[in-house]
Amino acid sequence: MQAQEMLKMLEAGSKKLQDLIPEQMDRFWSFGEKVKETGHLSKREKSLIALAVVAVKRCEPCVARNLQDAIDAGVKIEDLAELCGLIMLLDGGPGFAAGTFLLEKYEELVSDN
Repeated sequence: MQAQEMLKMLEAGSKKLQDLIPEQMDRFWSFGEKVKETGHLSKREKSLIALAVVAVKRCEPCVARNLQDAIDAGVKIEDLAELCGLIMLLDGGPGFAAGTFLLEKYEELVSDN
C-alpha cells in the first residue's frame, strides 16, 4: 500500500471512531497534541523518536503518519538514514527491513508534495 493510501485509510478510520466514541477520541487527540509540543525536546526530535518506535513495532500506517509529521518538522533523508542505523543496531535484521520501509515511504511522501 502506498503511503498516501495509508494516510487516507487512517483518516477514514479516525472519522469513524470520532463518530462512535467522540469523548475518547477528543481526549486521545488532545493527549497526542500535548505530548508533541516542544519542551526539552523539539518537535523534530520527537518526530524522529516516534518514527523509531513505530518502525520497530512494524506499524506501517503509523510509519506513514509519523513520517508525514517528521517531514513537516523538517526531517530530511539524511536524518532518516542515521535513524535507520540506530534502528538496525537496536533491532538487528528486522530493523534493517523496517529502515528500508521507512526510506521507501519517505520517498513516496516527498515525491507527492
